[in-house]
Amino acid sequence: MAKLILKQNKAMQEPLEKLYQYDNQPNMRKKIKEYIRELETEIKRIEDHLEERIYLIERNKIDIYAVADKLFELYNKELPIPLNKHTCHSFFDRVRARHICKAVILLDNEDGLSNWDNCEAESLEDAIDMLDAGYGILPLVG
Repeated sequence: MAKLILKQNKAMQEPLEKLYQYDNQPNMRKKIKEYIRELETEIKRIEDHLEERIYLIERNKIDIYAVADKLFELYNKELPIPLNKHTCHSFFDRVRARHICKAVILLDNEDGLSNWDNCEAESLEDAIDMLDAGYGILPLVG
C-alpha cells in the first residue's frame, strides 16, 4: 500500500517538475505569461457576457384547438360543442395531464419547426410575459 501511495505521489510530482523546468527558460516563461493573459481576457469576456442577463425564449406555438382535435383522435374524448377558447379550457380540465402532453408532443413532431419562434428578453419577467401573452414572439421583435 505504501509503495502504491509513493508511486502515485511521484506521478503527481512529475508535471510540476516539468513546469518548474519550463519556468526557468526565458522563452517558455513568456509563453506561459501570454497564455495566462489570454485566459484572463477570456474569463473577463465571459463574465461581461454573463452580466448582460439575456434570456433566450424558444417555443412552439400550438393551437389549443389542434390539441383538442388530437386528444379526440387519440382517445376518442368527446369534444365540447361549440368549440371555443373557454370550452377548450374546461375540456382540458377533464383530461389527464399526460394525455395533453402526449398530444402536444405528437403535434410538435408532426409540425417540425413550422410553429417555432424565438426571441431574447432582458429580464425574466419580460420572458414570462412573452410566453404567457398568447401571441407570437416574432411580431414583437420584427
